[in-house]
Amino acid sequence: MMSRDELERFLLLVEKLRCDERLIIVEGKEDRVSLERMGIDSARIIEVSKKPRHELMDVFEEKNARSVISFLDDDKAGKALLKRMKTWFPHVSFDESYSSKIYGMLHVSFAADISKAVERHITNYFF
Repeated sequence: MMSRDELERFLLLVEKLRCDERLIIVEGKEDRVSLERMGIDSARIIEVSKKPRHELMDVFEEKNARSVISFLDDDKAGKALLKRMKTWFPHVSFDESYSSKIYGMLHVSFAADISKAVERHITNYFF
């Protein structure tokens, strides 16, 4: 269970993520839903695992994305996907700081598990 200080740091980090206007890349629909449940604007969330390279390029160019927030899963497949994306888009910076902090705080490795872990921590804290 999170301490009060840890919970406050977590909530501040989530608020900072909500206010950050950059695109957020996730692997799939469950990841998107998990971030949306935390109040992240769905228009900023891009599912990348099943999109072809040219389609992603169009999205990045249309949004003038020079830096995106990566919420790819912290497993072998997610790391391989991020490596591939960095190769495909060398002009784009992939910020992993939010995901690494949130995954560490919640002890999860998958974006899809974030909202469930938040509910569990908050429920345990208050009840």
